[in-house]
Amino acid sequence: MTVGQTLVKASKLCFFSLFLYNTAVFALKSGSIGNCPISSTNFSAAFLHNPPYVKANRTKWHGLIYDFVQAGLIRCFRRYSCNMTKMHWREVFSEEKLSSLTLEEKTDIAIPITPSLFSSLTEELSTSRDWRVTLVTIVESPGFALVIDYDACKTKIEKIITYTILSAWPVCAVILLLAGISGISIWALESSTNHHHFPSSFGRGSTEGFWWAFVTMTTVGYGDKVPRTMYGRLFSVVWILTGVCLISIFTAAITSAITVSSVDPGCKSTQGKRLAAINGSDAEKEARHRGAYVTKMKMFDMLTAGDVDGVMLDRFKAYYYLDQLKNDNLRVALRIDTSLQYGVSLIDRGFPELTGKNGCLAEYFVNSRHRLDRTMKHYIMPVK
Repeated sequence: MTVGQTLVKASKLCFFSLFLYNTAVFALKSGSIGNCPISSTNFSAAFLHNPPYVKANRTKWHGLIYDFVQAGLIRCFRRYSCNMTKMHWREVFSEEKLSSLTLEEKTDIAIPITPSLFSSLTEELSTSRDWRVTLVTIVESPGFALVIDYDACKTKIEKIITYTILSAWPVCAVILLLAGISGISIWALESSTNHHHFPSSFGRGSTEGFWWAFVTMTTVGYGDKVPRTMYGRLFSVVWILTGVCLISIFTAAITSAITVSSVDPGCKSTQGKRLAAINGSDAEKEARHRGAYVTKMKMFDMLTAGDVDGVMLDRFKAYYYLDQLKNDNLRVALRIDTSLQYGVSLIDRGFPELTGKNGCLAEYFVNSRHRLDRTMKHYIMPVK
């Protein structure tokens, strides 16, 4: 072999080594660490419509959890050089179906795992000791919210106060009756000697007597009508004391009615109320626990129509729906603090590097929650 041939072979070897080095560097920078171990067409994800976590906008799916899972899939599929466009997305229409797909291991990913589904799956998995299913919490809702129609509730309270005040009419009737009797009595005692204040005519005299009795009962008299006789003045003392008691009773009845109506939780109370809730949700269980009668269909339509007194929802869902409805009369009246976990189930069906307990997706979901905060503002807006 000549020196020239040796130099050519050496140059080719150096060029090939440089090519391998550049390829490895590119692979490391792009996050790719090998070929996809399974066919992407065998990889599937099941999802359930559950705004704002997973929802449809015409033909496109998105949502708080859906977007986060999508970002994780893109990252992990790129790492293992898998073709994400060929994976199969499957919509289901009940939590029971989502649960069965998870337990029967007929899907690789299932979203969203609601708090009630979290509880049931955890119990099932603990008894079966199936280590191929991993439940990962993605977002925690701060609790429940009671949504009411503020104007309807305010009108209802005003009617209750008005009815309570009007229900005191028997006391008012007794006061007027006794004032009439007292007016006739003072006229009978004073008309013979005190014509100026209590005329002898029954019509005019009893009318003046009623006026005297009424103002004496309420303000201890104006001084425009004054009894002159001893019996008239003794009767005045008795009537003044009686009037003080009668007015006190009437004032107490009105004050008590207003106080009870204002102190009563009213719109914030759930006891004995008719509340709407999503069927089978944790909000439904909480509403029943608080003594409400729960209805399940067409929640907000029933609320605005007055068929129910409120809607009990997970707080994030309540904020989402209120932002979508744009109805200023619908407001959050009560917040119940408790942790509600929403997440995803990962099923290892032969690709532990991706969906295993310590796989790429589980690692991404745990370590990238800061990304979720930026996504959350697109789906959950502050409300009144």
